[in-house]
Amino acid sequence: MKKRLAILLACAVLAVFPATTAFAQGSDGDDGEFDFSDMFAVGDVDCNGVVNTTDRALLRKTILGLYVPKNESKADVNGSKTVDVCDLVMLNRQLSA
Repeated sequence: MKKRLAILLACAVLAVFPATTAFAQGSDGDDGEFDFSDMFAVGDVDCNGVVNTTDRALLRKTILGLYVPKNESKADVNGSKTVDVCDLVMLNRQLSA
């Protein structure tokens, strides 16, 4: 069951983000791996492809200086170029909708 779910998720990601877009946005690190974290939705602080309460908790920690996200632009929910309590308010609204 888990394998089927993983395959479905991979197909959904590939359908939404074609390979050419992924490689154009990913950055090649020294280890030869690509960083696809800029492909995920705004508010997806942990870059796992899902915006949920874990992201809210990590955003709180980011605001308090206890966590540094992989891609800080995903924590900037309102697009103000700074991660602050306004982003947390918007993420709460997004999660409660």
